[in-house]
Amino acid sequence: MSATLFARVTLRVRLEVILGRSGRVIHCETINEVRRLFSRQSVTTLYFEQADDRETVTTDLIREVRDAFPSTVIIACSSGRAPSLATVLEMVRSGIDDLLSTDDIERGHTVRRALLVAHQRSMVRVVWPKLAIHFSPIVATVMRYVLERADGPLTLGSVSAALGRNRKTLWTQCQSDGLPAPSTLIGWCRVLAASHALDTPSRTVDSIAYELQFASPSGLRNMLVRFLNVTPTELRRRGATDYAVQRLTEVIRLSRLRHAAAKSTE
Repeated sequence: MSATLFARVTLRVRLEVILGRSGRVIHCETINEVRRLFSRQSVTTLYFEQADDRETVTTDLIREVRDAFPSTVIIACSSGRAPSLATVLEMVRSGIDDLLSTDDIERGHTVRRALLVAHQRSMVRVVWPKLAIHFSPIVATVMRYVLERADGPLTLGSVSAALGRNRKTLWTQCQSDGLPAPSTLIGWCRVLAASHALDTPSRTVDSIAYELQFASPSGLRNMLVRFLNVTPTELRRRGATDYAVQRLTEVIRLSRLRHAAAKSTE
């Protein structure tokens, strides 16, 4: 479910047209209405202006939402066509995922693309703190890089080239750390991105496969079964993101146990 906090009715109407049937949208008129909504229901995305209908500035509200609900995507909509630098800085510091101008909102594809990028940032924000402790600095740099780009297919070669590292060096580092192969970890990043998307009920498997650039919906389903041994429906039921993180953590634990056992017999 999405929520809006727009003083201008035209923005509300335009956003409804852009989002179409992608999910339920609840319109709030005041900051307190938004607070009450978050206390009662799960809100995946919040769109807002700098002030509500009563001209109360929304910056404090955004900080509250970001602190309490890190997975919620927050998109600010500037009242002007070209937001000032001061406005941009204030909104960024409050914890937004993106800032759209009036012109942006008139272009539906811009809003949809901004939403996809924001969901990716949300995934990294939620997942990375739970995973970072499992990786040495070199592998952590690679994993963070891949997670931030897991909305599209990546290869070990392209990742190595982008980070200026030798493929063999990354493979050796993973082996030394008792981790799965780098290509397997890249696959896990794709699984995490898909799992996070599945936690939004309005996003279908077909739409997620398209948005994350899988060859087909069946390709996405097969990857989830291969890595997690569950169907998308079952994965949603178990709490997709948390379950995927737990499974990856367990895979890392078992990989390190096998590595330690192998070294002890040398």
